Amino acid sequence: MAQEKVALVTGVSSGIGRATANLLADRGFRVFGTTRSPGQATERLGNVELVRLDVRDAESVSSASEPCWIRLGESMHSSTMLVIR
Repeated sequence: MAQEKVALVTGVSSGIGRATANLLADRGFRVFGTTRSPGQATERLGNVELVRLDVRDAESVSSASEPCWIRLGESMHSSTMLVIR
């Protein structure tokens, strides 16, 4: 069984974050994209699942991963995470 390719991209409301999220989605990744205002970031983000995240707020940072884990469910059972800064 093939592993699902998953990416978490920050700052998808504009610029490099948006371009990266769209590129990965076009290449078959399941993309979670973070933004401070998910309601305003839907333009041109077809297959990106939006997650609210404000990196200036510690509570927001600590709670942002929960929606991703819930949506992924069992597909996270045996996964590898790669974080690029």
